[in-house]
Amino acid sequence: MPPTNGSVTVSFNPLRVNPDPVRITVGGNVTWTCADGDFSITFDSGSHPGNPGNSHNGRVTSGAFNAHGTVKYTVTGGGESLDPDIEIQT
Repeated sequence: MPPTNGSVTVSFNPLRVNPDPVRITVGGNVTWTCADGDFSITFDSGSHPGNPGNSHNGRVTSGAFNAHGTVKYTVTGGGESLDPDIEIQT
């Protein structure tokens, strides 16, 4: 069965993500989009091998997640920061 990917909507004023947590399966990735402007995604240290970094035109996609568990990350945009989760299921 192919992996399940996730999609997260980011909005500003106040900063929000939906859904939180986003649920994917091992091998899946996450795409974040925002109509309010650009933002950045940073994974907590050691939780994922690479950060997707800054969005371009309000969109950024992670690489594949290769282990199950919970990944913590920080989204920064609109002058605020938020710390949601990604749940990776087998």
